[in-house]
Amino acid sequence: MTGMDLIPHSHFGMPGDIQRYTLVSTVVKGSADLPLIVDVSLGAIGVVFGFECFFLQHGRRQEKDAGGDRHPLHPDDDSG
Repeated sequence: MTGMDLIPHSHFGMPGDIQRYTLVSTVVKGSADLPLIVDVSLGAIGVVFGFECFFLQHGRRQEKDAGGDRHPLHPDDDSG
């Protein structure tokens, strides 16, 4: 079943058995995917911080326009 001599094939010219090829190809693919994964993670963190900054600025602007001291993310407990 694991005799690879039955079907003619090549591992991109790499010598050795299938286990070594699989290990090397997994490491290469993982290394190639790493920058993409890091970029997506940093992008998601940036979106979260962007929304947070937007809502903080929006709350400060509303507070200034209304002349009150309430913040939309931190409402008073005795309002209802």
